Amino acid sequence: MKRTVIMLIAVVMLIGIVSCGSSGAPLDLTGNWEESPHEDLYMSAHIEEGTIEVYWMDGGDKALYWAGTYDPPTGSGKEYSWVSKNDKVKTSNSGMGSHEDTKEFKYSGDTISFELPQGIPARTVSLKRTDTDYSEGFFPSGSGVLEDKGSPEIVDFGYTVIEGYHTLISYGAVIRNPSPDLAMTRPTVTVTAKAEKGYVIQEDSIAISAIAAGDTIFFAKDIEYQGPVPATVEITVTNGEEDYLYQTDEGPIYLKDLAVKNSFMQMKDGMPLFTGDITNNTGRYISTVMLVVVYFDESGGIVGGTLGSVYDLAPGAAVPFTVTDYKGDYYGGVEFSTFQIYGLEW
Repeated sequence: MKRTVIMLIAVVMLIGIVSCGSSGAPLDLTGNWEESPHEDLYMSAHIEEGTIEVYWMDGGDKALYWAGTYDPPTGSGKEYSWVSKNDKVKTSNSGMGSHEDTKEFKYSGDTISFELPQGIPARTVSLKRTDTDYSEGFFPSGSGVLEDKGSPEIVDFGYTVIEGYHTLISYGAVIRNPSPDLAMTRPTVTVTAKAEKGYVIQEDSIAISAIAAGDTIFFAKDIEYQGPVPATVEITVTNGEEDYLYQTDEGPIYLKDLAVKNSFMQMKDGMPLFTGDITNNTGRYISTVMLVVVYFDESGGIVGGTLGSVYDLAPGAAVPFTVTDYKGDYYGGVEFSTFQIYGLEW
């Protein structure tokens, strides 16, 4: 009798252990969500592995409000919350994007809710599951936050200093965007002329319109100032923390998309005159293209360059151009062996 009771207790305990160990699959919140019921203006969301994106919906229009991290539940409970970190690379490039660093999302009673801050106006947004597919976002999907966006890299740099009416520095540079996914939307080139003791004589900065993801560009410019000849000339290239954009077909164009052909140089009135044509190989209209002429010495080292421009490039159009390096009129110009001309959307 005692043995029977002990065996019965053991079976009951075993059943309890098995029940505790198989309490159900973890709560799954992936999929599509929307305000329900809703008017013409409402909010929707799409959750996939590691990412949540929330949109403003207005008829057929869609605007990104939130893009950030999603930490999936590990338990099977009916309530859950997580703090999402804002992917400001995405939201800063949306006119309706949130500027908050983080946002708390809560799940309870088949509803995901979050707070809109003051001025929107403030309210609690409640989302329920829907069969409508909101997965087509504006940017490539991913983990929601990129900690290392990559900084512009200076592949090559060279210059010539000419002493004349003023001091002139002619420089050229090769700049690379190491990120395979993100375009740099405002890389700034800064060239600093320093005296022998290290103090700054002259500094010049210019923002380039963009560098496409993974692309390498060429840039050149002259700096003219009243002051002594520098002992050293240094270059830096920076891009702001939020001056990034996920590369898409509509994003910044690549160097190869503006093809320069038939380039030719002749001297006119003591100044180099460059001619050729440039072709817009993209499918969209480009209003302004900066023509970058880079000078090289016999060994292929950069020794300077100059800039020109061309306007109104229709898709597929080839436009002739002329670029004159006027510094030769006053400074005698830069001595160079060869040159290359590149196009940058401006």
